[in-house]
Amino acid sequence: MPLNLNFGDVGSIPEEGTKLVKCILAEVKAGKQAPYIKFQFELLGPDMPGFNQLYLNLSCAQQSLWATQKSLEALTGREFRDDNMEIDENDFSGLICGAIVVHGEYQGVERPQIDSLVPKELGEEAMSNYVPPEPEDADEQIGLSFSDSSVGDEEPF
Repeated sequence: MPLNLNFGDVGSIPEEGTKLVKCILAEVKAGKQAPYIKFQFELLGPDMPGFNQLYLNLSCAQQSLWATQKSLEALTGREFRDDNMEIDENDFSGLICGAIVVHGEYQGVERPQIDSLVPKELGEEAMSNYVPPEPEDADEQIGLSFSDSSVGDEEPF
């Protein structure tokens, strides 16, 4: 039986730069030295339909609170300046902000990762200036032609 696959929606990792993201999960976890907030974000906009999950861990260790404070302010749009502020992890789900996306390596594979969160306006501005890359003709790039092949005529297994 022939199998039709649409690889047109499969993309590579998103380009580095400022992106618009939506928080879809926030969980407080116990770390080795201090608790941390584990975030899962969804990449918004036309950038990558197939590779759209990004992650960020924010440490609550005293020496890291400056970065956590900056990120929480970018995500929520409000100030985190008081002592003994109570944070509810459920308050973050659905919030939209900008993210600086860079390429990093995870288990030997290049992957996008969030370097830092920025205010929503910066993410929106970056998306309004987005120009999609020109699609490459993959068949020509690797020298394949499927017009006269017999793909699908035999069972591979």
